[in-house]
Amino acid sequence: ALYPTLTVSANGGAISIKSKQTADFAQFREAIGQVANSGKDWKVTVDSLCVGRECKDSGLGASLKIQKLKIDKPTS
Repeated sequence: ALYPTLTVSANGGAISIKSKQTADFAQFREAIGQVANSGKDWKVTVDSLCVGRECKDSGLGASLKIQKLKIDKPTS
């Protein structure tokens, strides 16, 4: 695994990235950046983000939503 201390799960157009340890922040940040810059024509939005005490069930947590944009030329 690229980020062995992170838990990454996908459900449809949503990706969740979590870690129990705040010490994993550098990997957490890199994983979010990799998702945000990965897909061609992807629009990634942050649905929720928490660090440390803000998180209820983990030390770090992010929920990202991904939409794929498709723009066609108008037909006449």
